[in-house]
Parts: sequence; C-alpha cells; structure tokens
Amino acid sequence: MAAKKTDPHQKSPAPRPVPPAIPTKPINIAVLAGFVLLALVLTLVFIAYYGGPSITGEEWSTSSLCTHGDTKPCTTGPCNGTAICINGIWSSCRWEKVCVPGTRLSCTKLSCFYAVRECNQCGTGYGPCVSP
Repeated sequence: MAAKKTDPHQKSPAPRPVPPAIPTKPINIAVLAGFVLLALVLTLVFIAYYGGPSITGEEWSTSSLCTHGDTKPCTTGPCNGTAICINGIWSSCRWEKVCVPGTRLSCTKLSCFYAVRECNQCGTGYGPCVSP
C-alpha cells in the first residue's frame, strides 16, 4: 500500500472545545442531618397516629403452634367463645351470635302485660322478659 501524502501547507483540524465542568458543592452535613431528623420525626408521627405493629400477650398466646382442627375455650371481654386451630395457628376468639346486642323483642308477662327481652352484650341470646 502506498503511504498517504499530506500537504504541509494544510492546517490540522482545530481541537474540539471541552465543555465547562459542572461546579459541585460539598454536601452540607448539617442539612443532611436535618433531613434525616425530619424523616425520623415524620415516621414517629405516622406510627403514633396510625398505630404501629405490636404483639400483646393475648396475640402471643394465640400465635402458639397447635394441631389443625383443635379448639380451645377463650374469652374476649365479657364474652366466652372458642378459638380454632387453622393450619397450626390459633384463630381469634369467636362465638355464635344470634342477635344484635341491645336489640329488644316484645314479649308478654303473665299473659297480659307488655314486656321486652333484650339481647345481651355478646349477642349470644336474649335476657328475661321484663316490664319496661
């Protein structure tokens, strides 16, 4: 191959201009600490308002392992019920509700007086027939 001839009078191309560097500022530690503190405070306010996860004694005992299908008696407030083991974990305390707590049914007392029966606070049944 033949060598390429260059004209000694021809100017070489001008070098490309280098773009100016973008000035950077050092990170201000005080500003960064302020943002971290703000994030922490907002997180604590969120948890305080919406409630964070917690395990109470009752939840801890209901999460103990068990054999699927087992049952055990339990109490929630004044109501007695049954917890059921489902896939190795105890369910919450449940009971059969037959009425809405506080609802009243009319009844007769001594065959002629108007009276009412009120559903108990657990919803498991009605109380005695009493005069209002």
